Amino acid sequence: MADVIWKAFKLGELFQRLTPPNTGKPAKELTIYEENDGCRIALVTRGEKNNGVVGYIEKNSFPTAKNKIIYNDQFGTILFHNYEFTTIKDHLSILEPINSLLSVLDQNTHAYVFITRLINKVFDKQIFNFNYSAADFKFPRELILLPVIEVKKENEYIWEEDGKFWTLAVDYIKKLMKKAKERKEEMTIQLYKVEKAKYEAEKAKYLAEKAIYETDYYKERTKIVWKAFCLGDLFQRITPPNTGNPAKELTIYEENDCHRIALVTRGEKNNGVVGYIEKNSFPTATNKIIYNDQFGTILFHNYEFTTIKDHLSILEPVNRLLSVLELNIYAYVFLTKLINKIFDKQIFGFNYSAADFKFPREIILLPVIEVKDENDCIWEENGKFWTLAVNTASYLFLQGQINIQQRKIKNYSYGY
Repeated sequence: MADVIWKAFKLGELFQRLTPPNTGKPAKELTIYEENDGCRIALVTRGEKNNGVVGYIEKNSFPTAKNKIIYNDQFGTILFHNYEFTTIKDHLSILEPINSLLSVLDQNTHAYVFITRLINKVFDKQIFNFNYSAADFKFPRELILLPVIEVKKENEYIWEEDGKFWTLAVDYIKKLMKKAKERKEEMTIQLYKVEKAKYEAEKAKYLAEKAIYETDYYKERTKIVWKAFCLGDLFQRITPPNTGNPAKELTIYEENDCHRIALVTRGEKNNGVVGYIEKNSFPTATNKIIYNDQFGTILFHNYEFTTIKDHLSILEPVNRLLSVLELNIYAYVFLTKLINKIFDKQIFGFNYSAADFKFPREIILLPVIEVKDENDCIWEENGKFWTLAVNTASYLFLQGQINIQQRKIKNYSYGY
């Protein structure tokens, strides 16, 4: 639309801040429901999650509002609510349009949403991971650009300037929002296709690997016995290879150029790898389970790595278990997954912290099969010889990975 121009306005020229409808009670004194039965109203707080709605309450005699912008002056977040709601007042206010802008927005809710998003962009400056905190004195002076169109009839205008009359270009805004929605749909669909292809490729890889073990798995499964072992009977904890330097003294790269080695810390993100360093003379290891005794996390690394030692140790298999696992990486990863399940108890948001005295006594169930030759056994019990059913362990691990990829393919959608 050639006749549309973008004009700058101060927020204080467009909106006044009013006290929102509120319950007059803290949340702990209200009965809050997760679902709306059609007769309840939304309860809005200063949070951003779920558009600020923490649940639903009975309407009773609480004052309510609808089609209003709620402004959080603590974190500078602006949310639009096109349904009946009330609030817990803390740090919240309603942005009420002034002059004729109110009636125009009430008749064109899409323009209300558009302006809400523009205002959010003003305050979304991400200083130290928080939105720009807009106190009372800051809000009115911030600038926003709006599309306006000139009108001839004085009773249709919202703003007057130099003898010209202007109103909000609501039809143009509708076109912009439609175009933005279509673009978002297109981008999301493309992302969906890429992600789905990635999951399908991963699934195909695991299917091919599983086929290698399938025949032996079916032979083993009629002979399988699940036996309980204390972790102390299976693994010894040894000092991991480490740089001897804190991270701040190392040059850490985001990418591996084939000459670098992974640097592992006690974090869980990215399998504990914080980056890559030049190998230099640092000691390294490959195909090892790293154990974090602070948070009880167990991660397997099938590539060359070194560590920053803090709270880390290697779980080294004892007796002949080591040689069996080194010949079958999937069985190694299978054991890692099982051990993680022991400590993944999520107490107060942290994994079960397994200190030195706790680790050896924890019990794990492993699939084993009986063998006749003493030279093939790992464990002996009552004159019988047992070894780890590596084909079964590998098959179960790979089938689990296939199931994970299949769930991703099934559940991943672009939402339009």
